[in-house]
Amino acid sequence: MQPKLLTVKQFGDQTGVSETTIYRKTLRGDIPSVRIGRGVRIPSWYLDRLAGEPGQLPGFLADGNGGAL
Repeated sequence: MQPKLLTVKQFGDQTGVSETTIYRKTLRGDIPSVRIGRGVRIPSWYLDRLAGEPGQLPGFLADGNGGAL
């Protein structure tokens, strides 16, 4: 069973995205997140939503021209 909230490290391990990029994207609002104390957590439903888009780059990984960051 997957936890309801993922740490930035857990999310990065699952998606292959660096922690720095994830932190930046959460600050900009591109990735939904909640702050718990000094930590950032990402809801697991967001990872499920990304997994449900086969063959497409998730929006937060694509630049404005459709390429990867």
